[in-house]
Amino acid sequence: IIIKKEHSQWLQRALDSLPEKQRTAIVLSKYDDLSQKEIAEIMKTSEGAVEALLHRAKKKLREKLSGRIPKKNK
Repeated sequence: IIIKKEHSQWLQRALDSLPEKQRTAIVLSKYDDLSQKEIAEIMKTSEGAVEALLHRAKKKLREKLSGRIPKKNK
């Protein structure tokens, strides 16, 4: 439980460090389970822009969390 709480805190800090548009896109995608099309409509932008935002957000999160949170086995 302590480890999960620690992971949650790391993730929250990493999310908080993202630029607002990247954070919004990743939250809508991963937490609200919306499609890129739905996110584009909400953010009033193109699907291509959402794809780029998600790509950059995931890259930054991987960099910030690298070595902190174990990878899931597929």
